[in-house]
Amino acid sequence: MRTHIATPLVHRPTQARCIRFGCAILFILGVSPAFAAPPDDMILVYAKFEPKTALAGQPVRFSWRTAGDPALECTISGVPGITTGEDIGTYTFTASANLRAVVVCTGPTAADPGSGSATLTVVPPGTPPTVTAEFKPSRIFKGGSSTLRWSSTLATDCSSTGAVSISGTSGTRTITATSSQTVTITCSNAGASASKTVTLTAVDPPPQVRASFTPSILNGPGFATFEWVASNATSCNRGPVHGRETSYYAMSTTQSVTCYGPGGTDTAFAAVIVDTATITSNAPKGADAQLALLGFDTTAPDTLSTIHDFNGDGYPDAFVIDTQVGEGYVILGGPPGQARIAKVIPNVHTLDQVKNITIGGKNRDAITVEISQ
Repeated sequence: MRTHIATPLVHRPTQARCIRFGCAILFILGVSPAFAAPPDDMILVYAKFEPKTALAGQPVRFSWRTAGDPALECTISGVPGITTGEDIGTYTFTASANLRAVVVCTGPTAADPGSGSATLTVVPPGTPPTVTAEFKPSRIFKGGSSTLRWSSTLATDCSSTGAVSISGTSGTRTITATSSQTVTITCSNAGASASKTVTLTAVDPPPQVRASFTPSILNGPGFATFEWVASNATSCNRGPVHGRETSYYAMSTTQSVTCYGPGGTDTAFAAVIVDTATITSNAPKGADAQLALLGFDTTAPDTLSTIHDFNGDGYPDAFVIDTQVGEGYVILGGPPGQARIAKVIPNVHTLDQVKNITIGGKNRDAITVEISQ
């Protein structure tokens, strides 16, 4: 419940007070006179009703306090049952009519007394209470948190149904939700009640995709592995939510992957840089024996080749070009004697024609070779 604090009234002209205490100096220092500390010989008085709007017959608490110069005595008018008090005090009574309280306090050194006022509004019995409630934030990702805030006027008690249990006429509750939640808060007094329903919406988080090349820089045309990992996703346009594709790249390029989930889509990009000043045309010597078993002589001038573990099984694979017949061969390695020609590509004469070679993807056994004519 918000409390009402009346603006203190001081029986001293503002202009005279500024002249006496140097408002110009306060402004130079960046301090507004309205918020400066009160002078030692000035009494400030604050008064309030709690609640400031009440039902007839409801208990109301009236309080006051002073600041600045000490006050010896305060005179109170407008509140039935009390006329004087010290520099701070409280008084509880039963509301029956609208009131305006004025508290005037005097001290031993103050040139003028200080005064403060407060107003009380009383409504008839049976007037319904008001209820205010909201979730902040009102929309979260599943598994996130939100705070329910509620308040009421003219109510003596509040309760709730739904995802949150409350008590009191105002307060906060923080919850963690994996699904949307609804709460109804009902506040009542002796003669009436009112309700407010609020909803917290919990939605699926959007996918998040990361993509990279290994290696990301090639010293000449060669093979690189494009890999992606997605969270909060169920599938990707290139296959599962975690996948990799090894391809031969003759030029620098950028690849992308888009993944899908209940919370939406996300796309990630990665680039591989190819230094075209260097071209590899002969296979490493360690693979010669396997290729020789298939009839390839990597030392021959009409044979171009490059080695890479295309499918990630730990055995060296190869792409070999026989320039005399103009054919390219995707060779998948294995244990000694088990290397095999997995695919033959016609009309290939140089490694520069090979834009990329992909093994795997949606179908792990699929082999795709993109050739420029």
